[in-house]
Amino acid sequence: MGARSRSFVRAVLVCLWVAACGAPPEEPQALVLPLVGGRLVPAGQWETAVALTRGGMITCSGTLVHPRLVVTAAHCVRGLGDPEALQEAGVYVGPGAEGGAVRPTVGITRAVMHPLYKKARPEALFGRYDVGLVILAEPLHAIATVPLLTDVAETREALVPGRELLLLGYGFRDREEDVARYGRKYAAWTHVAAVGRAELRAGGAAADACAGDSGGPALVRLEGGSFRLVGLASRGPVPCADDTKPGKWSVLRETACWIEEASGVDLARGDLDCAPPLRSSQETPEGESFPARCEAAKNLGPGPRRTLRALAAALGEPVSAAGSPDCQRLGERLAATEVLSLEDLALTDLSPLAGLAGLRRISLRGNWLRSLAPLERLPDLQWVDVTANGVDEPEQARRLEARGVVVAGGEAQLVP
Repeated sequence: MGARSRSFVRAVLVCLWVAACGAPPEEPQALVLPLVGGRLVPAGQWETAVALTRGGMITCSGTLVHPRLVVTAAHCVRGLGDPEALQEAGVYVGPGAEGGAVRPTVGITRAVMHPLYKKARPEALFGRYDVGLVILAEPLHAIATVPLLTDVAETREALVPGRELLLLGYGFRDREEDVARYGRKYAAWTHVAAVGRAELRAGGAAADACAGDSGGPALVRLEGGSFRLVGLASRGPVPCADDTKPGKWSVLRETACWIEEASGVDLARGDLDCAPPLRSSQETPEGESFPARCEAAKNLGPGPRRTLRALAAALGEPVSAAGSPDCQRLGERLAATEVLSLEDLALTDLSPLAGLAGLRRISLRGNWLRSLAPLERLPDLQWVDVTANGVDEPEQARRLEARGVVVAGGEAQLVP
């Protein structure tokens, strides 16, 4: 490959059809993620890790999660709304080739970016919710896929700092980003450095992702030996494999409901709650008693039921064999409770709390809350801690503060 071709490939990998490619990034370190420190994956192994191509060149990595569906980074599918670009694009299955020139295995009929991608900072080159979907023109039935990590118990076991992750991708394999060392499928083991609701940090000097690995999978091996798909490579330091700046990976449990809705494919396992969260206090009936809301919550999704079990455990109340508390008794106990701690319990839905009188302080650190709206219906609330939840509705926190409620935390944080 000549020098001009090498320069072109490198430019495609760094820009990846981003409109702001000619401008300096908002964060100097945030460029597209190669597996530095990895080993070659033999042909026929880990075929769930695939490559996205354009014009016969590998541009990104991805993960086959269904015969017709590949998940990848949102920035990898940017520009594929154009019919000409979509016609040039494809998905490749195989060990890859040095230099990245391959023949696509299957074409693409549709590509979708997550609607919240870069919502908080639209001027940035990259951002959170860096998840995209690729719908294949033909199904790939012969390839074994890895389930998404969505079960709460498995997630709490796996998403902790220090946990080993297996990374897969077709990107550059050294810090110099030499095109001659690009385009083969490599695997590398690394460790989780920090965990947030929508993203985690992983990698470092020993092994990390790099340009061309964007959208590639991060897999965790559970205690029983089976693997789960945790997330997708998003962005990281330049040059790659910097021990002081681990790469960022999009956590797929956070976007699993959107993946199902946008693709029409049922992927969820375990107790994933895809019910839409409350967006305003008006969505909960005025004057409804806690026992009534509690009984109703028993018949709703796993999110409200998990909150009820957490409330019962916090107050030492028993639950039935089916995991349900005595709603009347729990309501009486809560009415006499002013301070409540519900930390690190993987809670997603606070709707059973709406309208509860008497509660003044509540700590909700380290949960997976999708909305703070039920807290607006706590008439006596004075203080709440929502650190490391990543609620993407800052106006809800502002409404609480306007009422005189002290709100600690707010935007998602990577918890060491």
